[in-house]
Amino acid sequence: MKTASHWKTILGLAAIFVLGAASGSLITARLRPVPEPAQARTAPEERWQALTLADYQQRLSLTAEQVERLKPIFGLTSRKLSTLRANTAERITSLIHEMNGEVMQELTPAQQGELKQLLEERRRLKTTK
Repeated sequence: MKTASHWKTILGLAAIFVLGAASGSLITARLRPVPEPAQARTAPEERWQALTLADYQQRLSLTAEQVERLKPIFGLTSRKLSTLRANTAERITSLIHEMNGEVMQELTPAQQGELKQLLEERRRLKTTK
């Protein structure tokens, strides 16, 4: 009789353990944030536009008509910011390329080869990101 009671206790504890693990897994799965799909992400300018317009609407108590008239203004500014961001990146790249050309003139042939290798490594790292 002791052996049957002993096995019942072990099976009961094992069942409690399994149920605890299963419920813990379910709770963890539900609490874990769902990652946002890459294509659903909005551009920084679009987020800025939405957040700023909402802030203006709340803080300035804008009417619905005012919001509708302001949307094109915010849209145009958002597009200008996007262009500015793209142009700035291009200008920075151009400036660094120009600097590297000037640096190259001050280096020995061995140093020039090493700099070319360094720049190539950086280009490869940049394209793999």
